[in-house]
Amino acid sequence: MRYVIALMVTLLVVCPVRKTFAETIILSTHSSDESPAFVLDATLEFIVVDSTLTLEVTNDTTAPDTFDISEVHFNVLESAGVTALALISPTEGWFLRTNVDTGMFGVFDFTVIDGVGEVPTQILPGETEAFTFDISGGGPFYASDFTSDFSTIPPGDMPALAAAKFVDGPDMDSAYGAYVPEPGSLSLLALGLTLFTFRRRTHR
Repeated sequence: MRYVIALMVTLLVVCPVRKTFAETIILSTHSSDESPAFVLDATLEFIVVDSTLTLEVTNDTTAPDTFDISEVHFNVLESAGVTALALISPTEGWFLRTNVDTGMFGVFDFTVIDGVGEVPTQILPGETEAFTFDISGGGPFYASDFTSDFSTIPPGDMPALAAAKFVDGPDMDSAYGAYVPEPGSLSLLALGLTLFTFRRRTHR
């Protein structure tokens, strides 16, 4: 028994437990055109393990209002110390862009966009696409680093935490769907972000 305990302790020392942090943003609170916001439905799950970010995007649009997703937009907190992201996978069909202007929802720090004109790829209704990124910077990194900051305004007039471009909808409609918290949620978000930033600084 002592041998088993000693072995377990040794494994914990040699192979430290990797901390996993996860946050989810559900779109469909706001739309950029006449398409109702509730039909522009997608789930964005951010998972951070050490210096790796995995973004799982699920297209939740359903008939009769099905759309494909061709772009996903998100931000990073300036205080997080993230200096760059590098898209590791998928290796084809998608590209990473920075400072992309979405119009009314402003400019986002990072965008994964399908390879239109090269290797076009889209997330179809009911499908999930997982994007994996290598995070550069000081760390430690948390999923909330990518779910708590707003897009840059201007040029838009409605800052959002995340957005996606929905295309090939009914009558070939396309629109941006975004998550914009209600005013009450904004106050709670600001308070939580202040406490989190303070805690983060004291633990570095």
